[in-house]
Amino acid sequence: MWRASAACCPDNLNRRGFTLVELLVVILIIGLLMALLFGATTAARRSSQSLRVKADLNVIAQALEQYRNDFGAYPGTFPQDVPRGGILGLALIGPGPAGTYVPGLGYGPPDPATGIRADGHDGPGFRVVPNGKVWPPLLSTDSFPVRGRLGLDDGADILDYFGTPIQYFPRRRSVDPASADLLGPAGMYDPADGPAVPPEALAFALGDRNLDNRIGPGETLKFSGPFVLVSAGPDEAFGTPDDIWNFDP
Repeated sequence: MWRASAACCPDNLNRRGFTLVELLVVILIIGLLMALLFGATTAARRSSQSLRVKADLNVIAQALEQYRNDFGAYPGTFPQDVPRGGILGLALIGPGPAGTYVPGLGYGPPDPATGIRADGHDGPGFRVVPNGKVWPPLLSTDSFPVRGRLGLDDGADILDYFGTPIQYFPRRRSVDPASADLLGPAGMYDPADGPAVPPEALAFALGDRNLDNRIGPGETLKFSGPFVLVSAGPDEAFGTPDDIWNFDP
């Protein structure tokens, strides 16, 4: 029987597998490529989520404009209003539970913390007179989920895409922030309106880089509109770089 000798097939003698070092290098390269791909995918996803939140803030801003058209002022800026969180849900979605109607007083009793009476209508929407027409909410609860009991507790929070309450700061007065407080009871905005946001984060976002509650030399006031809206962003924590403001470009 004919046999092939090693001499006729010299390539067989030169074949070898990968060394351990070569395998580790290949694994390292694959790992780096996967990390880069994961990072790019994560960044793209977060960018898409942030765009969604910005769009939602625009929708809320439009609802606030409609509220002003209907009632003559933005929520939280009437003379009887005091700074507090949770007013967005009450103003844009509705007082919620029906309550009991008291002649001469309306539906009550009022909530001790807010003085707000229920309107005689269960669920989202408004009644402006007893037993009258129920007007639809200015925001849909299908698109904007709410946490809390509308009109009964400290107000109900409107949640962002990530499930974190959106904070709302109405401009309470017009001041010159170069010579007057930017924030506070005498300032342009009151931090008590959005208690979840650190005041320094609000001041910094508005342009107060040295956090002296003024817009001084070398600083520029970034926003002085009728209200500030802010989402905590993907990390769900206020006061971090991924916060999303309604005046962001």
